[in-house]
Amino acid sequence: MLQTKTTEAATSSSEGTLGTAGACAVDLHDWREKSHWPGSERLASCAVDGDPRNSQTGAEIPNEGEGAKIDWLSFTLPPGPEGVEVTAFELAYGLAGKTEVPALERGNYGYSQGLRLPGNGLVFYSPDRPDMGVHCSLSSGALGLVGQSPRGLIGKVLELGGRFTRVDVALDSHTIEFSTVKEACERGDIVTRAEEITYGNTQKRVDGKWVYGGAIVRIGSRSSRKYVRCYDKAAEQKLTDGSIWTRLEVEFKAEFAQMVAVHIHNGSELRSAVCSALDFRDRSADSKVTRCPQLAWWAEWIGDVERLSFAVEAVTKTIRRSYEWLVRQCAPTLAFLDEAFGKNPRWLFNICDENRDRVPVARLKEIAAMPAALRLQLAGLAPR
Repeated sequence: MLQTKTTEAATSSSEGTLGTAGACAVDLHDWREKSHWPGSERLASCAVDGDPRNSQTGAEIPNEGEGAKIDWLSFTLPPGPEGVEVTAFELAYGLAGKTEVPALERGNYGYSQGLRLPGNGLVFYSPDRPDMGVHCSLSSGALGLVGQSPRGLIGKVLELGGRFTRVDVALDSHTIEFSTVKEACERGDIVTRAEEITYGNTQKRVDGKWVYGGAIVRIGSRSSRKYVRCYDKAAEQKLTDGSIWTRLEVEFKAEFAQMVAVHIHNGSELRSAVCSALDFRDRSADSKVTRCPQLAWWAEWIGDVERLSFAVEAVTKTIRRSYEWLVRQCAPTLAFLDEAFGKNPRWLFNICDENRDRVPVARLKEIAAMPAALRLQLAGLAPR
């Protein structure tokens, strides 16, 4: 049963901000002059992809139109051949460009060291724990300042074998008021797997004082793999011209972060990621939710997009069940044929190739929509 509650919590406007900036800055001039700088070929392309980014440090740039954007990226890279510390600095300076990278007084997430990037981006590493890799967290402000588009950065991280731990997608509207979304949630016209909706107000610290930051609706648990928040961005930015600015953010974490990153890298629309987390339909139209029409304002805002698939458990169960049936019923016959054909598996590959058209279309679509990260996970189901 979906639960709702109202809170009046004083929270930072940037939920999830990490760490504390250190007062000391590391002077890496000599280090940067050495062969390690400007970074090995492995990380050099993290620096620039030709897509101009926002040059205003820490400034929030209003989106034009009903735009969707990648609003947060957190990922972990494996260390390169020169070690975890070199990888950390190559990544930090590759993203920061010519800007100096100050050290943090302490690390986070179990890492002992940290570096601060422009726009409050963070890089963490532990010289004595190379197995932990290098962790990078880029908030919206940091993503607007690095010399790499978010999509391009996602592709590079995946290419280097990195794993995403958080991906936020934001959807803005300058025509739909926040109250419209809130009232739809209160009526029960929201479609979501979340078990809880929380209504409240945000507060932000300005010159040492807490001030009103706008109304907010939080959908789901903060610790869940999908977490949604919708808030009055105009109020948060203290816009007094009467303009409308409503923001909807979907936060993907854990394996869902990796999967949505792969979806985005493969060309999926950002709105599809948002649509996979929630929907708004006229629930009074029919007892079956799939037959209920989308609310007009939501259909206009989200557009005609397909939901992304995150059916990890269902797909895994189907594949495991099929594999176990094959072993239980057909393993002796397969072993006999393999022995008869000289232990050359080509005959088995040919059988698979010649019978793919007999596989149900629905199952083939499940496989085609499966992110590469999930395929690697499922490949481990079969014993070697």
